[in-house]
Amino acid sequence: MENPQIILYNRLIVRFISPQAIETFKAANSYLNVLKLHRFNPEMGYDEMSAPEKKLYNTVLITGPDDAESMSDLYGALNKDLRNKKPQIAYVQYDQGYLHYAGGGNTLQDTPIQDTEKWWYNAIHCKNALLPYSTNNPVKIAVIDTGIDHTNPDLGDQGSFDSYVNRRNFTSITWGQNGPINNRGDNILRETNSDDDLHGTHVAGIIGASSEYPYYTIGIAHQSRVMNLKAFPNAMESSLSVAIKYAVDNGARVINASWGSKILTENPRVGYSLKDQI
Repeated sequence: MENPQIILYNRLIVRFISPQAIETFKAANSYLNVLKLHRFNPEMGYDEMSAPEKKLYNTVLITGPDDAESMSDLYGALNKDLRNKKPQIAYVQYDQGYLHYAGGGNTLQDTPIQDTEKWWYNAIHCKNALLPYSTNNPVKIAVIDTGIDHTNPDLGDQGSFDSYVNRRNFTSITWGQNGPINNRGDNILRETNSDDDLHGTHVAGIIGASSEYPYYTIGIAHQSRVMNLKAFPNAMESSLSVAIKYAVDNGARVINASWGSKILTENPRVGYSLKDQI
């Protein structure tokens, strides 16, 4: 299991106040790579964007030499500008690792069959959620986690998943000048096990295990469509931010994010780019 305290000291996430501020910074720091954190439709003009979209558009990844000391000097200088209240930026943070909560589980063979009368449904008062509801426009729920085992008998063949384009792997995101080169993640094939930890499959089962041919359990929102967005292991704030944007852009109405990180003294603004996303 990855270390939630890992910090990439040679990679900063910075939100500038405007596109002009980004260009000014780039001109003064040509030795740095200033890469857009997110990719946007090139046909969309900046003036046409909403205020939240402009925040994401003005957010960049700054990478430089492997020499952490030089990036530390830049981090300090940007923070000094913030303290002087004449900033060209809204925040600066190091890219930091995240850790999913819980994880693991018993094998299917050891799991008792559960039904709607068992305590766990009643305990969270969700009986009404198990009643049939319209499937004309089923809710899309993005599970950003360790992946999902599509071969699981409660999930794989029962129509619990959204279309194949929404089974994506965000564990190896790479960036170019105009945003992530693979901003849609890498394809995960249907009928495969993309989950190397079982945590994502566990979450997906709670949400959307099929009611048509229940094998072990029934999901609370069993007629929803689950988007499998794999971000673990090695999830960083930058890649999680890309996964969240993908979920929103592709119709997710609910996002399950069973993960977090520690706020450390050397990186007190960890999570700011995710705040902008949310």
